[in-house]
Amino acid sequence: MTIPSNGCYTTFRCDITRADLIAHYNRLVQTSQKLSIEVNFKLADLQKIVENATEAEVVIIKVINTCGTLNVEYRDYHEQKTAKLKSISKPQWWTNLKLYPNVKQLDLLKQAQEQDGVDDYLLVADHQVLETVIANIFYVKNNILYTPKLNESILPGTTRKRLLEKFDVRQTTISLVDIYNADFVFICNAVRGIVVVSQIDEQLYDISDKVKLQVAEYQRILNRKVI
Repeated sequence: MTIPSNGCYTTFRCDITRADLIAHYNRLVQTSQKLSIEVNFKLADLQKIVENATEAEVVIIKVINTCGTLNVEYRDYHEQKTAKLKSISKPQWWTNLKLYPNVKQLDLLKQAQEQDGVDDYLLVADHQVLETVIANIFYVKNNILYTPKLNESILPGTTRKRLLEKFDVRQTTISLVDIYNADFVFICNAVRGIVVVSQIDEQLYDISDKVKLQVAEYQRILNRKVI
């Protein structure tokens, strides 16, 4: 089935590892093919984009494939140590594909987040937790790591994939009650790495030294800077 769209994109930091860059390249190619968009670029093209950016300070790179043409956007990177979330119903247009037209809708969501005083929205559908607007979500309960199982609304993020490869993670159906009762929660993506959640709706989480050490260990094993 061809999904109507004129482009797709992927986003990462300029200090990305080669393994992660390959994962982003593969996903961009696969999404382009699903959309019947020409793929006129190779991994070396993404590598060159990264190399051109690494002379500056850490920046965020968005690579967009529109009609077979690569476009690149850069923006400054700002460190984020914790995240405050608000749960909302999943928008009808939401998909697990990074479609370029959705960027405008994402910008509208970001404006709404600022008005609500939160860092990100936690998307919920049929009483099930999916992901946030920009990241996958994990939680720990009794030393067990959980994340929502993939479906057509959840992006198979590259950082999520690496966590599943490195740790024993239970992929299952997760409710808001499960998240509220977690020992701690974190979100992750290729730009922010792992970020601890301080609050979801009215539920506050104690970010103890023990939690910080555990998150730092996750980040260390992923061979990424602790942020």
